[in-house]
Amino acid sequence: MARNVLLQHLEELLIAELNKFKNSLGDIPLKEGYSNIPRSKTEKADATEIARLMIQYYGEEYAPVVATNILHEINKKDLSSKLKDAVSFCSERSEERVGMTAQLCPSKRRRNEVTVKANVILNPDTAFPTLLLSDDGKSVRLGKIAQNLPNNLERFDFRPCVLGMEGFTTGRHEWKVEVGSGVCWTLGVASAASDRKGCLYMSPDEGFWVLEMSENTLRALTSPRTPLSHRKIPEKLVISLDYERGHLTFFDDAFITHLFTFVYPFRDQLFPFFMTWDQQIPIRIL
Repeated sequence: MARNVLLQHLEELLIAELNKFKNSLGDIPLKEGYSNIPRSKTEKADATEIARLMIQYYGEEYAPVVATNILHEINKKDLSSKLKDAVSFCSERSEERVGMTAQLCPSKRRRNEVTVKANVILNPDTAFPTLLLSDDGKSVRLGKIAQNLPNNLERFDFRPCVLGMEGFTTGRHEWKVEVGSGVCWTLGVASAASDRKGCLYMSPDEGFWVLEMSENTLRALTSPRTPLSHRKIPEKLVISLDYERGHLTFFDDAFITHLFTFVYPFRDQLFPFFMTWDQQIPIRIL
């Protein structure tokens, strides 16, 4: 798994940047017991071969550490941070699969114990009138006719949005969402104080920390907007909230790839946020 994650991030480098990365492999300081990869092996290697060599020389755990250090050194700090987050996410997912056993080190046990898999259920009192929610509150799609619903303060009245029932003011929470091949969607969190009425400009300063997919383009709704380069639009996303650190992170679940992290000093209660313009393919909370 580490090799795939490493390769996905190396493939984001331009040719000149990959050459700098390969040069650094030959002389970067390493932990005792490890040796640099000879330049004769890396000189003509592509990203796939570099990832293979790094796993061969440094192993599944240390290779990503070496890569993040090199990326930082060649001034690719954003990519270094993305790789670090992706490796951390992979580690937690692996621990979940094998279960929390006594063989896990105490620090990893503590980390997993405080990360809560959120049981997100959609709140019908916040739903735009044209949205169709499933009976169990786990999926939503856009209908064709607006329902006759009370125009309460919590309800969105201009865009097809809906919030989760439970909000968060502390801790670490994670939930998975399947969007499939939906044509237009927005996911993330919204502040309890965010506006629900009228035309919304979604951004962190307005109480929305969300990713949007529209016209086969993925972007973070920052101000200004941040286009995201991703070779395939994700069909399943993991959304991870660390309230105290002020981080909201999105991953492509299929490729275990980091998409984007919002960093913000959260103060209000945050609710899972969903918006869809698709009448055929629902958003599903897994």
